[in-house]
Amino acid sequence: TEDVRSQDAMRRSTSSSAKYRGNEPSRQCARTPKSPSTNCRARNSGSFAQHSGTFSTPQCLTIRRNARSTIGIQKNSSTKNMKPGWSILIALTFSALAACSADPPGRSAASSMESNKNARPSALQAVESRPPNPARIVHVLVALCDNEHQGIVPVPARLGNGEDLQGNLYWGAAYGVRAFFAKSADWKLVEETQNPSSAVLQRCVFKNKNAAVYLIADAYRGAEIKKTIVDFFDYASGGKVEAIVSSDSKYPSIHAGGAADLIVFVGHNGLMDAE
Repeated sequence: TEDVRSQDAMRRSTSSSAKYRGNEPSRQCARTPKSPSTNCRARNSGSFAQHSGTFSTPQCLTIRRNARSTIGIQKNSSTKNMKPGWSILIALTFSALAACSADPPGRSAASSMESNKNARPSALQAVESRPPNPARIVHVLVALCDNEHQGIVPVPARLGNGEDLQGNLYWGAAYGVRAFFAKSADWKLVEETQNPSSAVLQRCVFKNKNAAVYLIADAYRGAEIKKTIVDFFDYASGGKVEAIVSSDSKYPSIHAGGAADLIVFVGHNGLMDAE
């Protein structure tokens, strides 16, 4: 009977020790033992270690604490080693910036606007000095679609003939500039001129029926797309003002080009073909 009891007790102690070893964490944190013979084992929390019945701080936590204190010492030493000249220079810089951002005494908003107005480029000042018009003016420059002289994906020959006004994609076709405004119920064709210049095949002047607005549309030859773009930039900058006198006395003379309120370019993006 005693042998059976001793074997049963031995079996229980063996199973409990096996369970303990199974629940024990696999990672062991290095400790700083008080004596070489002390055996360091981590608890389940991993925060403390048991050394012969006493608790001590794990070595990993001690290293982190020492690293933080070392960083603080380095920061303090770098601050102490900063020369006084640098702090004086920084203070003077901030003082200068504050003085520049402050408005001078007695300066009003009206005087600031006046100084900005006088500082504008001459190209913008030309807009104010342009000749007056009796109505709003829109000037549209149309570079006729041209399969031969423009770097475009070819369209049907009738639409891509840069010398044909009636069938051109951007002028006489269904949604061309002239065809669209001529069919519109809000616009009236009041003037039509053939070959006003060597580069322009036709010029049409439309008037809006509901407002004081005139639209001038110039059909440039397809081969003259470069001149179309140059004229567009000149007009947009306020240059090359052109007077248009109507043959009908009912309509006043108007100034187009750089004097127009709105400049429009219609056609292929010729800037892609520039070298």
